Amino acid sequence: MLSNATQSDIGQIYADYIEQLHTRYPKLNEDDVLLLCLQLADLSPFAIALCFGNNDAQIVAQRKYRMKSKME
Repeated sequence: MLSNATQSDIGQIYADYIEQLHTRYPKLNEDDVLLLCLQLADLSPFAIALCFGNNDAQIVAQRKYRMKSKME
């Protein structure tokens, strides 16, 4: 799992993008937004899974599937 400092750094780097996400998709939680930022950084699904404390890239696909309903 990413440390709070790392999450804060990501939040600063992608501040405008995060603001747009919260405005357009208010149902997204912080983990959803973090996943989208990591995806925007062009990390592989496996690397993103590791950031969330998992070693299975399938977890990223599952999170994205659940997130899709929040974005409709």
